[in-house]
Amino acid sequence: MSRSDFPVPPNEEDRLRAIEAYEILDTLPERSFDDFVRLASLICETPLATISLLDDHRQWFKAKVGLDADETPRADSFCTHAIMSPDSVMVVEDAHLDERFVDSPLVTDDPKSRFYAGASLVTHSGEALGTLCVMDTEPRSITPAQVEALQILANEVVSQLDLRRSIATLEEAALAQETHLGELQERQHNLEEAESRLTAAAMTDSLTGIPNRRALDDQLEAEHERAKRYGTDLAIVMIDIDFFKDVNDLLGHQVGDSTLATVAHLLRQELRTHDVIARYGGEEFLAILPNTGLSGGLSWRNASAGRSNAPHGTSGLSPSARALRVVGREGSRRARWWGWPTRRSSRRRRPAGTASAERATSETNSVKRRDPPCSWAKRSGVAPPSARARGGWRAGACGAPRSHVSPRS
Repeated sequence: MSRSDFPVPPNEEDRLRAIEAYEILDTLPERSFDDFVRLASLICETPLATISLLDDHRQWFKAKVGLDADETPRADSFCTHAIMSPDSVMVVEDAHLDERFVDSPLVTDDPKSRFYAGASLVTHSGEALGTLCVMDTEPRSITPAQVEALQILANEVVSQLDLRRSIATLEEAALAQETHLGELQERQHNLEEAESRLTAAAMTDSLTGIPNRRALDDQLEAEHERAKRYGTDLAIVMIDIDFFKDVNDLLGHQVGDSTLATVAHLLRQELRTHDVIARYGGEEFLAILPNTGLSGGLSWRNASAGRSNAPHGTSGLSPSARALRVVGREGSRRARWWGWPTRRSSRRRRPAGTASAERATSETNSVKRRDPPCSWAKRSGVAPPSARARGGWRAGACGAPRSHVSPRS
């Protein structure tokens, strides 16, 4: 059907864009619009009433009373003529006497309309989307009050269309916001995972896969404070691998790296869930054993020695526990050297190599300002050269300094 078959308003292009923007065509029935046509039918006392919306070729009924069809050709409609005068209600008292409609299928066939009154649905920007109309199968007239009521109802239909579009816009905005929020949450989750991986990488020794010095410092400080606060024991064992330089020099750094990884793996197998083994630096490791006293620390040392001795079959190579320190109740009661004379006993008997232990003990106050308690453990129990030359496990231990012992005993 060409546009020459029916009249077209001057702003037809704007009108078509407006009706498309409302997204109302071919939608399901809605009670609010059904109520408008029923009310118009009751006010005007007609058996037929519709809300008709016109696109470029048809009139489509959003709501209807007394009609079976959902749409008709625009060229056959009364409404296509009504929107040509959008500011007034078009009234046709007898279609048989109006040459515009005398041959219309709506007049000659069902519903055999004779009377028509339609108020245009005009948007705030001036586009007529269609009409709210009433029809009768008999010729008749309409009162001024009914005309006014029909116009008021038409204005309310437009308001309902605006409300419907606003709700749809808000729902779309809410959906877009929800989608955007989901994207932001996913992005945040990815960032948190990336941060977690970076943090883990920054706190893990890449060679051995155990915590590095940075992680060790944090864990050691936390466990040390916990031991002081609750008066519990805390054993700290410093371990290094004897003659490790010879491994690198004679067998190569690849074998040395493999040795470090193997020792770390074996030491980790001896840990409880809450224990920590970390790489202190070079060939040195440090174990943190919460709720563990001197006897427990020595037991762990001996068990670890049994598993870690001479990894890879390297002759003469073995981890050496250079120092064992216990902070807490047991440490405060057993402030003595394990396997080495104390400072007091050294006045009576000074075996070879004791001078290095005394020197480490005298340096405790300065060392503790530079490093965590593991530094005390490392420095306070250094075995003499003659003992280190024999290889195997050698250990020293001392009680915590008075300032690092819990008041609870």
